[in-house]
Formats: sequence, C-alpha cells, structure tokens
Amino acid sequence: MKWNNKDWFWLTAGIIYACGIAFIWKEQLMTAISYVSTFVSIVLAGVAMYFSVISMIHATHNGH
Repeated sequence: MKWNNKDWFWLTAGIIYACGIAFIWKEQLMTAISYVSTFVSIVLAGVAMYFSVISMIHATHNGH
C-alpha cells in the first residue's frame, strides 16, 4: 500500500486530535479506560473458566 500526502495528513491529524481529547478530558478518559479494562478482565476470566470446564469434560469422557 502506497501512502499519499493526504494519508499522512489524516493520520497526523487523527493522532493530534486523539492527544488533544486525551489531554482535555484526561479524567473521563481514564475512567472509561478503567471500566473497559475491568470488563475485559471479567470476560477473560469467564473464557478461562469455560475452557477449564470444557477441558475437564473432555478428560472425563476420555477416561483420563
């Protein structure tokens, strides 16, 4: 993929915009990131429990 000057402009503008928003609403952004990371941790714990149960069921059925 060949990048044009227009592509670099939009990438740079997006990064500057994101940094500006992060600086202006630092408190709200940190709160949102905290909630998202908590949610992701809970989901990953659920996935780990699911695979643990599935593994135990397969081991029980295979006689191990």
